Amino acid sequence: MKSKFVIVSLLVIAVVVACNFILIVRGGRTSEEYELMLETSDRMNAQLGECQNMLLKTFEKLEGDDSRYYAAQYKKIYDSCHDIYSGIEAEIAGMEPLRELSAELKDVLWQSLATNVSFSDTVAHCAYSILYSKGTPLEMSCYENALAELFGDMRKTEARYKDISTKMIEASRYDCIFAANNKQKKRARNSGSALNVGIILIDALRADMLRVNGAETTVMPFLDQLAREGVAYTDATSPSSTTITSVTSIFSGTDPYEANSMGSRQWNSDLSLVREFSRAGRHTAAFTANSLITPRTEFDKGFDSFYARYWPSANIIYNEFRFHWYRHRSEKPFFFYVHIIDPHDPYFSPDSVEKLATEGRPAGFIVDPNDIRARYISKGIDPLDHLKPGNIAYLRELYAQEARYADRWVKNIVDLMREYGMLDNTLLVITADHGEEFLEHGDIKHSRQLYQELVHVPLVVWGKLPEKLSPGTIIGAPHSTLEIFPSLLAAAGIDVPERVAGRVGLFAPGAPVITATKNGLDLDDKSISGHELAALRNGNYKIIVDFDTGKFRLYNLVRDPMEKNDLSGIEPEKAAAMKKELIGVRRESLKKNMKRGDAPSEEIKGMLKSLGYLK
Repeated sequence: MKSKFVIVSLLVIAVVVACNFILIVRGGRTSEEYELMLETSDRMNAQLGECQNMLLKTFEKLEGDDSRYYAAQYKKIYDSCHDIYSGIEAEIAGMEPLRELSAELKDVLWQSLATNVSFSDTVAHCAYSILYSKGTPLEMSCYENALAELFGDMRKTEARYKDISTKMIEASRYDCIFAANNKQKKRARNSGSALNVGIILIDALRADMLRVNGAETTVMPFLDQLAREGVAYTDATSPSSTTITSVTSIFSGTDPYEANSMGSRQWNSDLSLVREFSRAGRHTAAFTANSLITPRTEFDKGFDSFYARYWPSANIIYNEFRFHWYRHRSEKPFFFYVHIIDPHDPYFSPDSVEKLATEGRPAGFIVDPNDIRARYISKGIDPLDHLKPGNIAYLRELYAQEARYADRWVKNIVDLMREYGMLDNTLLVITADHGEEFLEHGDIKHSRQLYQELVHVPLVVWGKLPEKLSPGTIIGAPHSTLEIFPSLLAAAGIDVPERVAGRVGLFAPGAPVITATKNGLDLDDKSISGHELAALRNGNYKIIVDFDTGKFRLYNLVRDPMEKNDLSGIEPEKAAAMKKELIGVRRESLKKNMKRGDAPSEEIKGMLKSLGYLK
């Protein structure tokens, strides 16, 4: 018994001695690596902080009498900061962390750099808006929330950095005991067998911005190219003319009534495209510029990573996309969602702001569509009787400038995916949440009517196409973007939930095309709003019904694509049959929606009001 005790004691002593020896050798190496990374990261963070301070100090002076002088100074600082960012990026990319904690620190450095670049670009965009848009509404990225959210992300990154640096210091002392810290992080690699999927949604993009949908001039050359190389749906309809309602339908595969999204409520559907892709083993990430598609409205559910910015221009969303996939491009198969805000109003992309600066704004022109609504439409006055000649054409040109800008950054995203090797075995869908109206039917902007300029949206499928589809195909039959959910699951070989299995419409016959809004205008009196409108497509025909007044309009879109001739009195039997069908679809969808949603929170109401959705 005594000999066993001696043997055990000797073994313990041997283990301690060995561990101490390993601690000295391996711990010393670990300590050296960690100290080097911490010194490097401290230096980088100091450089980033210096750039932030210089940018902010100059930005605060942009509204003074010497704004043009400080704008020039700002440009100089902005350029120098981007030179610093490029150097930091190259240095981080060259790091080869050997342990898990050092890999985590590298990831934090990427996040810090990405947030700082987004901060710099946001302030730059805002600075030029202030400089060139005197007396007009600023870009929404200039609102206080934009910078506040970026600062919030910076603080989170700083906290995570402090936490990891503390762990690294501790791990360097006890490397033998905490051997797990020495294991390099293993990443699941994309074998190439599973289909990767991406959705790029361009907010408020009219279908007629694309050649395939009737554009007379080339506005979006890259999307035109994708339409030629992929599959273009020339009669695609959005489920609503409002953002939350239409995006909910895309993510749930259900119409606005079944999805419980009428009235721009928060996310409430129990179906989720993201969740299905996540369950199938995809890495899921979102990059959104619309302040309504955020964690506050619960659209982050199911995503592994969710980057929400407050109304930034497309270059900032590209920046978030680029840094994320730089870190994760070697991981498992992916699903991503990109939501670009351009060309949503106000119509000032970086390009169009430059246009205003160089060409000048025509005297007396109203450039804020919300102003046109308030001055005229809400008072029952026809704006065309009072606006300067050419005012609407001028707004449409600014809008087209934003569409061109969005097109350029979609190209940059696809080019980046090609550079990172992400296009192999990848299917992309490019679409919009709704269109935009320029007084074609008495209103401006979107959300309040259901005419074609508002619900006819681009829809292009490109990349690794299903066998049923061939590159260069143009599909002219009516389809709805709510078909994206089940169609993408089917294309990826993932089981489609039974409730939406009948809507695998992009690659097979589709379900009825329904669209709706809770913020609608009276069909006759545009000064009255808040009505529930719904529309239904049946072949060439389309009916719009006001469920608050019982009024309805019937159009033949082949003979009357601009919806100027109401046929309800000429073809009453057709109108009655389609109205009955729409009422039936609405009733069945409401039955399926057993769970009723709550009214919007005060915060969401505030956002909706700031965007002109609510009074």
